[in-house]
Amino acid sequence: MTRFIRNDDLTAPETAHIQLTLWGIHGYYSWSYSNAFLILGGDTTPVEIELENATSDGSSAAISNYASTGVTEKHSPISAFGLPPGGNSAVFKISLIPGQLIDFGVFVTIAQGDHPPTTIFCDPQASNDPIKTPRVPPDREQSNR
Repeated sequence: MTRFIRNDDLTAPETAHIQLTLWGIHGYYSWSYSNAFLILGGDTTPVEIELENATSDGSSAAISNYASTGVTEKHSPISAFGLPPGGNSAVFKISLIPGQLIDFGVFVTIAQGDHPPTTIFCDPQASNDPIKTPRVPPDREQSNR
């Protein structure tokens, strides 16, 4: 998803907001984040990721979990993680040690009709960034050339 970087010269915002937009149809979902990175101050910062479901096939989508780099034996950058009712957002608190840079992504579970639910990991660092590896439905490949 996004990278978090610490800069002690900055004051931590009250709450940092990131929008995750999901679009596509069953089997061909793509996503993008409104911010590629956030620079945080030295204090613990609350961050909210809001999910915008822009799928065109009536799918429901909800944030279900997260994954992050940067966890060490003595420090975890994520001190709290919560999913408010509805799954349209995720709220967490992040604190970085000096010089720490982490990558962070969320899992989104998508349900559409009679198809089994699909879970995708929205993280460009995992090489599933739709900008780098776009997924185009086979019936639309010709029109995109």
